[in-house]
Amino acid sequence: MPTRREMLFALAASAPLSAAIAPNPIVAENRKPGTTRWRIRNLALRHEIEGYPSIDSVEAGGSLGLHVRSHTRAWTLEIFRLGWYGGYGGRSVLGPIRLSNGEPAPLPRNDLNHPLRCAWPGSYQLEVPREWTSGFYWALLTSSSGHQSAIPFIVREAAPSAHVLLQIPVTTYHAYNNWGGRSLYDFQSPGGRAFRVSFERPYSPASLTGDRGFFYCDFALVRWMESQGYSVAYCTNLDIHRQPALASQHQVFLSCGHDEYWSTQMMDHVEAARAKGTHLLFLSADTCHWVIRMEENGLTEACYKNGDLDPLKPATVRFRDPEIGRPEVQLMGVQNELHCVTPGSVGYGPDGKPARYMVKDPSHFLFRGTGLTAKDGFEAIVGFEWDSVYPGGPKVDVLLECADIQATCRYEDSQEGTMPAQAVAFEHESRGGVRSRVFSSGTIRWSWGLDDFQFDGDKSRSRVDGRLAQFTANILSWMGTQPATPAPSLSLNDFSKPVKE
Repeated sequence: MPTRREMLFALAASAPLSAAIAPNPIVAENRKPGTTRWRIRNLALRHEIEGYPSIDSVEAGGSLGLHVRSHTRAWTLEIFRLGWYGGYGGRSVLGPIRLSNGEPAPLPRNDLNHPLRCAWPGSYQLEVPREWTSGFYWALLTSSSGHQSAIPFIVREAAPSAHVLLQIPVTTYHAYNNWGGRSLYDFQSPGGRAFRVSFERPYSPASLTGDRGFFYCDFALVRWMESQGYSVAYCTNLDIHRQPALASQHQVFLSCGHDEYWSTQMMDHVEAARAKGTHLLFLSADTCHWVIRMEENGLTEACYKNGDLDPLKPATVRFRDPEIGRPEVQLMGVQNELHCVTPGSVGYGPDGKPARYMVKDPSHFLFRGTGLTAKDGFEAIVGFEWDSVYPGGPKVDVLLECADIQATCRYEDSQEGTMPAQAVAFEHESRGGVRSRVFSSGTIRWSWGLDDFQFDGDKSRSRVDGRLAQFTANILSWMGTQPATPAPSLSLNDFSKPVKE
């Protein structure tokens, strides 16, 4: 006799696609001409030109300040929106604007007792047109000497209407941002790590282009979502922190990549959205792991990682730690296993071959149209950190599993041996009877199987797999949204129909 839960999944799987998908702002935006001029070609490595925004995101129709330091008086500003655009990856939306107010503003002293804060004067006030499409924007700065850097920021919808809200994990970017010599990590901080980091400073070159920033895995997901014409809007995780109702105004809340640093308010607001029926899609791993506290008008991120060091309560430790007592597995169905890795072991098995994310149950309805069997899997999308099913979480369907990853170290409280990476799906029912669907990928590199943008530029190692794209489209359909411009190889299945008991 099938269980009630199995019947719910089976009934959802049987729903046919019933209507054509209407165009949306993302479709219209990506019909506009693209360019590759957004790419930095002469990276400013010695503070020749750099800057930061007055705030991490702005609503369309709002205003945002750019604070720029330049070693030349003359400099150029051009603003791009990053997305698909036929594969070009960006579109110029403003400029180039030639300015002559550059000055070598002072660099702050690396003081272990205070967060590094630049406090540079404003160089350009950007009035964001109301018609700008929500997205990831890129203010390219070029000095008259030809050196370049960029200031990223998000433009939000003026009136939330998109099906999917894609959260950009800026708090994780800043946790690893060691501009000025310090981040929240000892390995990036000669003389000792910081406990508090300021948003009033540029991103270091590594945090813009390295393996913990936007271009490592988040950009590939943005490109794929927009290439397929999904109705998607963007925010930062600080928007979720600041706006209690933001996530609940969309059908799907999407966490991408390496989404490690959350505030308790972020957890509260995502849980509240789930209770109202918003579906949760975690194409990320190591998610909502460390608790942060936003201080100094939301411009400083505090994370002591030790309750004895933190002068305030609740302490900024892990969500699973007793001081907080909210294990991530309760939200996502999985939680992080790995504490650190070395580059030689990233995503590979002991035999040196790419680890494969193997199909656990090919009969599951979410695999419909993929052609996958129990002998199939996806190469190189697991790592460099991954999640596993832990005790204390909901009952889940394990859809993918990778048990042959070579790990180099684990958490002190990890179970004996290295736990496998696991992708899971489940339905959550709130106390009021509202159901929300949850999928967790168990890996930060899911997007590597969707789009061939590679931060390292190594085109010889394409990981793109059409079967993973079909599987991802099925998951999004299960959560009630379809692509408006799907690739010809993509089948449209409809798993979104509500289920009656």
